[in-house]
Amino acid sequence: MSLESLTIKRGDTGLGIKANLSNEIGNLDLKDTSITLLFGGHEIEAKVSSVHDNELMVFLNEEHTSKVGSYDAEFKVEFKDGRIETFPSDGYLKINIIRDLKE
Repeated sequence: MSLESLTIKRGDTGLGIKANLSNEIGNLDLKDTSITLLFGGHEIEAKVSSVHDNELMVFLNEEHTSKVGSYDAEFKVEFKDGRIETFPSDGYLKINIIRDLKE
């Protein structure tokens, strides 16, 4: 995991989350996987942007960023054969949504 935390303002949707997933064996082969980002009650589908670089992207919408708070987050990867692996495996990513000046 290259991403550990993200801070954005309430309502922001312009920033995508880019991540590379790896475990103790090395980088994952993301081909033919289903990847979901879980945080704050949301389940957001991640898109593999580069299979060669094991890179994925997640785009947030206004629903995802509407509530101010600090959230634990994780990626769930489901492989073609049904195996599931969670990232990070030793804790959580942190997504912090802070208030904007428009109330």
